[in-house]
Amino acid sequence: MVLRMATIVFLGWCGIMAFAQPAPNQVTNAEIVKMLKAGVDQRLVKWVIENSDGKMLDVSPTAIQALKAAGGTQSILDAVSAKAQKARFAAATAVPKKMHSARIKHGAAVGAALHDPTTSARTEKQVESLQGETCEDTLQTVDDCHANHKTGCTHSENPRYDAYLNYLKNGLPDASSTASPNVNGGNPVNADFFASLESGIPDTLTSTNHAQHSVELAQMGEGQIVTLVGTLYLHDSWRFGNMQLPAQW
Repeated sequence: MVLRMATIVFLGWCGIMAFAQPAPNQVTNAEIVKMLKAGVDQRLVKWVIENSDGKMLDVSPTAIQALKAAGGTQSILDAVSAKAQKARFAAATAVPKKMHSARIKHGAAVGAALHDPTTSARTEKQVESLQGETCEDTLQTVDDCHANHKTGCTHSENPRYDAYLNYLKNGLPDASSTASPNVNGGNPVNADFFASLESGIPDTLTSTNHAQHSVELAQMGEGQIVTLVGTLYLHDSWRFGNMQLPAQW
């Protein structure tokens, strides 16, 4: 009877855990403590630990002491330690996810190589070979992402974003590069210039096939480093709705 009640409690607790867990087969020290305090049979608790992935287990002295205080036997403590150690070993020896090798470092270099007849075909093939990538679980910041993934990355196992476009956007200009003098023939950039660019965009360009039009877009100036100099003209006052603000605001 006692075992049956413990089993019911355990199954109920597993149901709660199924909704609370961020990923399958994960269990935390806090959840183990709750099971122990709820009186779940420790053989079942040990089974949960051994069938988890061990990534969320904490084996610090404070965490182990908390398990002891909750009534955890040495068998429970050993199971936590063994599973955590196995998880760390698996993480350390895991084969890293394949990351694409982007040999061209800067968007300006891409544009120049696509312009050059001697390198255009080779560069076009390199551009078309770029692929979307899946982020590692260990990535913490955008800087980490860009350092490891020149085309960016996504948590999806089947990335569908435009890898080449992301590659151009994520790349920083070469520190030794200079602004291109060829934008609009050195003339001021105006509405007609932008209208001309818009009219030249290939009709078949979509959100996922940017690389297939790399040569055409490079001819239009994509990848060039451009310096824009503008003038901010301030009226005597700015008006927002019914509110008028003084010019020095």
